[in-house]
Amino acid sequence: MGNSDSTKQILAEELKRQCRTTQFNRITVGGLCAACGLDRRTFYYHFRDIYDLAAWVFNRSLAPFLPGAQGRPGLSGVEEALSLLKKDASFYRRALADNSQNSLGRHILAFSAEAFGAARKLLSGADVLSEAEQFTIDFFCFGSLGMIQRWLFRDCNPDPRQMAALLVAAMPEELRQLYLPESELSPSAQGGK
Repeated sequence: MGNSDSTKQILAEELKRQCRTTQFNRITVGGLCAACGLDRRTFYYHFRDIYDLAAWVFNRSLAPFLPGAQGRPGLSGVEEALSLLKKDASFYRRALADNSQNSLGRHILAFSAEAFGAARKLLSGADVLSEAEQFTIDFFCFGSLGMIQRWLFRDCNPDPRQMAALLVAAMPEELRQLYLPESELSPSAQGGK
């Protein structure tokens, strides 16, 4: 890990630690820096604000589980992502409860819609998604984020494996085919094979 990444990781771990006891909107850059023994300028060298740091935490740990050029994460990838959410549940509960303009929830919605959209375009060979395809992606992203928030606030019940199965089952077919390997798709999604 480079020096820049290690500084970011130190700030991220402190943010997660403070979220165990403090509402997200009450955590300050000054408080984070003091706890880490860092100068505020160091924080602002890496991040615009606390929300940018929260987005970095998400991108670093959970973004690899979205469909994309790296392949299709499959049911096990969804389960692993949910396990990571559960591990840092206090951070995600606090950060997702904040609905301000730059909130983590808004970042996750935009990021996941973009990832699903890019993967859908790659799979279909289209340069642009239809209105209906974009609506389906946005609808699923909003719905799944809402269900994940509800899951986090219910102390991660059901367990990550069961929750992953529920989320994948709820995916519209055109999104499920982006997410799962062909071997896990229904024959109709495989083109009638």
